[in-house]
Amino acid sequence: MQHPELKFGVFFKNCLNFDYDFIWLLILDYVTWYSRLNLMNGEILMRSIYFLLTRTRSIVSQTIHFFTEAEYTHVAIAFDRELVYLYSSSRKNGKTLFPAGPCMERLDRGLYTRVGKTPCAIYEMKVTDEAYEKAKREAEWFIRHQDRFKFNVLGIIACKFGIGLKRKDKFFCSQFVAEILLRSHTVNLPKRACLMRPMDYMTLPNVEKVFEGDIGELAYLNIAG
Repeated sequence: MQHPELKFGVFFKNCLNFDYDFIWLLILDYVTWYSRLNLMNGEILMRSIYFLLTRTRSIVSQTIHFFTEAEYTHVAIAFDRELVYLYSSSRKNGKTLFPAGPCMERLDRGLYTRVGKTPCAIYEMKVTDEAYEKAKREAEWFIRHQDRFKFNVLGIIACKFGIGLKRKDKFFCSQFVAEILLRSHTVNLPKRACLMRPMDYMTLPNVEKVFEGDIGELAYLNIAG
């Protein structure tokens, strides 16, 4: 039978040869998991989803504004406080009207940089960590498969008259954002996705306005503060 001191020596020697990178990764995973729990009160940590509402000087936006008199005519959803990545259904190349459909938008390129002053508002919605992750995965899935989706032109016209027109693989901006929320079971919407308008996102449950002004100001704004 091997002496206990010899056993300890073998164990210690094996520890010296152990892959501590693997242990470090396990620690990081644990810290990430732990940070998602509010262990002080036993509640799951809430996270934030953001809605960016805008009214640009594009022909489409001005036409919608003329007929609806809505303060904002476009909506995009974001999962980071700096709004680096915005998900919506609009110009896929950020320039020409078509092709259009589900895409990623950037504040530092595309239409937002070419339309001059653009009134906008940012609304923050608190959701559970699980709902946040599901919604983000749904948004990313649409982007990975964006070639199969198009813009719902007839749907946005029908929506103006209160008619819900759902067309296969076609979405206008507010319908697209609603689809993400519905698929991820993030929130109960007040109406069908194909009837949602940008202004409807201002009155969703657990939503709070965190900014309103010109979109150019966002480059100097940290809405986290």
